[in-house]
Amino acid sequence: MYSILVQRHLYDPDNIIVIHADGIALDSQLNVNYRANVSNVRGAMNHLWKVMGSEDTLFFFATDHGTTYSGAQHGAEPSGESPVVDEGIYL
Repeated sequence: MYSILVQRHLYDPDNIIVIHADGIALDSQLNVNYRANVSNVRGAMNHLWKVMGSEDTLFFFATDHGTTYSGAQHGAEPSGESPVVDEGIYL
């Protein structure tokens, strides 16, 4: 996906944050910024929240597998449905 964004869609690599597995790229075409863990995802999102403007677009791409979990401790869904069921990704 990184190569497609940079080569085909001409995204500036400086505007792409890659969070990948153990933080080591599989090949030289991928510029990995951070190891995949909750702290680094939160840090990247906080950074984007600070630097993005109303005209910017966020493209979030995740591969691997995810999960669902339920419980009121995660907050209410926008629809107000109960019980709450949320989604998560494994890092």
